[in-house]
Amino acid sequence: MARRSSRHRRRATAAEQAQAAYALLCAVIDTGEASTDDAHARYELPSSVEQRAWGAVTTRLLAEGVLRRVGDAHTRRSVAHGRRIGRYRATDTSRAYLTTLAASAGRTRPAQRTLFSDGEG
Repeated sequence: MARRSSRHRRRATAAEQAQAAYALLCAVIDTGEASTDDAHARYELPSSVEQRAWGAVTTRLLAEGVLRRVGDAHTRRSVAHGRRIGRYRATDTSRAYLTTLAASAGRTRPAQRTLFSDGEG
């Protein structure tokens, strides 16, 4: 299936952004350091969604102090044409952030919808 041109893609919903954030946080916590390439391996946004959502997710987690940018790397994804992407590590609050979200949802891992809220569901 061919990917739609960016002008026909929609913005990610709060749930889709949360799933992307969940994937990135889990990759960082599980491996110690990760990039959005690692998150892509865990969760792929639907083809109808603008891929810029990954930038919104990382910006939000950085602003909230959940992740720390530690460097850059070239993406391994051919669709991204080798551009530079950030490498991230967990902060002291990352595990607590996940634990708090998990506790509020009664799950072993955090509920995706609590990371980004747009009033849906």
